[in-house]
Amino acid sequence: MGVTAGFGINSLKTPLAYSITFQYGVKGTTKNNLIRENYFNVTFNINYGSIWYTKGKKFE
Repeated sequence: MGVTAGFGINSLKTPLAYSITFQYGVKGTTKNNLIRENYFNVTFNINYGSIWYTKGKKFE
């Protein structure tokens, strides 16, 4: 069982995009003396999107 939520935004002046993601979940069970794991992850991404091999043409 788990939940993921994220948010992303593009920069207005540069070809950078930023995003942040939060994840929370539960793995496993405590039945039969097994292990149950609760986890929380935070991910931060920076993406550089440039125009390569297009001979200067911008596609909008």
